Amino acid sequence: MVLFGGIEGGSSNSRIVILDEFGSVVSSAEGPHTNQWLLGIDETVRRLTELINAALKDVASPERELSHLCMALSGVDEGETTRDLLAALKAVKPEIAKTIDVCNDAIGTYLTVTNEPALVLISGTGSICSYIRKDLSCARIGGYGHLLGDGGSDFVHSLVAYWIAHQTILKFLEIEEGLIEWNCGVENVRRIIYKHFRVENSKGLLLTFYNNFDKSHIARLCEHIVQEARTKDNLCLEILHGAGVQLGRHVIAALRHATKEIPPSTNTILVICCGKVFLSWDLLRSGFCAVLRESAPRLNWSGRLSLVRLCLSAGYGAARLAARLNTTFDLPVPLDSSKLLDCIDLLTM
Repeated sequence: MVLFGGIEGGSSNSRIVILDEFGSVVSSAEGPHTNQWLLGIDETVRRLTELINAALKDVASPERELSHLCMALSGVDEGETTRDLLAALKAVKPEIAKTIDVCNDAIGTYLTVTNEPALVLISGTGSICSYIRKDLSCARIGGYGHLLGDGGSDFVHSLVAYWIAHQTILKFLEIEEGLIEWNCGVENVRRIIYKHFRVENSKGLLLTFYNNFDKSHIARLCEHIVQEARTKDNLCLEILHGAGVQLGRHVIAALRHATKEIPPSTNTILVICCGKVFLSWDLLRSGFCAVLRESAPRLNWSGRLSLVRLCLSAGYGAARLAARLNTTFDLPVPLDSSKLLDCIDLLTM
């Protein structure tokens, strides 16, 4: 049996799936995040090794080693960081696999869903927007971190969940101090901020942002903001509309690359959406569509965007890539890899 391992290393957690030569699942496992920018190489390698070992324990076959491994990791791109990671992994576990490849998480997401040109929009704790071609070359939008790229990602991504939380806190403070006029109450927002960060007043936030800064913890405030938005809290609704705008800007930027290359007769472009933020798509849609209405006429393309939500781990795509790069096996796209989220016709918006 040939075993293909695929790892999805996200900013919140990591998952591995092991497929056989027919694309059937042999084993899987989950573990903590493996972003080497946040952890350092040594801890990243330790976590990856534990994840692989956990999955191999459940392999019901004499082969207890991977034939080929591909890792779709957030925080990793081609270059010195990838070489250092691979060298460290092989030093700790030399027999890990016959071949080891690394790609970013957008490629893993893409290959989990399709083989055709598509946009990938990953947005949860961290996000990235890419136009990916059939040969796997891509045009990536963003990737400058929360300090340089708040508008849409973590070190290789724009942080939309972080952006939502951060913008809510900033505007709340401005309203509280009278820097801007706001005719609606902010009691609910004050309550969720203070409760989430376990502070009694706004001054208590200084420790969170300047002494114990944790992007993931701050980003988790987004869940409470969404809950308040569903009760029609005006501030939360406004912030989530703005988050939709940020996502729309990233998609438009990627579409500028795509529409220069696709055949004029192309009617539909696939947008693969991955991340917890898209569970609240109904609250983001208005801002997203507002950007499309404004910018789409300048694209010289008036087709349809088919937004689908990723339903499986990007580890499937990573395992498919391992087979594609190193063997003649063509592992199929899983039938249940995605679910329709929305269809947006640019011509009739």
